[in-house]
Amino acid sequence: MNEVKDIQSSPLEYEESAVIVTEAGREAISRLDWMTIQPKIIVAACGTNEITHTLQQRYPDAYIHTLGEIASLPDDSVDMVFANLTTLELREWRRVLRPEGLLMFTALGMDTLQQLRGIINAEDAPPLLDMHDCGDMLMQAGFADPVLDVDYYTLSYEEPEKLWYELQASKMLRASPSAELKKQLRSAEDGSYELTFEIINAHAFAPQKNAGFKAGEDGVTRIPLSHLRRQRS
Repeated sequence: MNEVKDIQSSPLEYEESAVIVTEAGREAISRLDWMTIQPKIIVAACGTNEITHTLQQRYPDAYIHTLGEIASLPDDSVDMVFANLTTLELREWRRVLRPEGLLMFTALGMDTLQQLRGIINAEDAPPLLDMHDCGDMLMQAGFADPVLDVDYYTLSYEEPEKLWYELQASKMLRASPSAELKKQLRSAEDGSYELTFEIINAHAFAPQKNAGFKAGEDGVTRIPLSHLRRQRS
């Protein structure tokens, strides 16, 4: 097979290759079972059509905006933001969420593509986040009651060229490394080629009106103890 160059994937190629995006979205959708919210207006970036359809089926009466429409939405106008492996826009999401509205998102954690360290250039890799930093970012953006955990996924490939192709087709990799660097990829004991993905799962809420959840000049959000007690009562 010829060396994979910069791939401009079609929507169909993306859907077929974005296995991790779909799996992360399915897990995030399943976590909505824990929520009592029945949103009427949602801002969503689901990643694949399957997840978009599943979200719409779950909330058939809801109107779903794309993330690209968010700038035109007024403050406090959205019941839920659902973002699956997309760029975090926490302050904008906080702006449009109504009081007690739900934010649910997934992000790539620091252990993602650990097998490719030293092989791919940092600028070609997807942005990775530390789970604890995500929690701090949520608080600084003015969200309440953040909950975060991680899942790990492993993809196995029999052929390394399929690995490189799917990484680019799914937009997990901006450019394929040189043939010389590709030789540094090591196979597992069974001869397959594995990729690890760490998926951060997070949800948080926009605070109640007048809850005092504003960041100070130092960027730190201070939460009254009375509110914490009320949330846990």
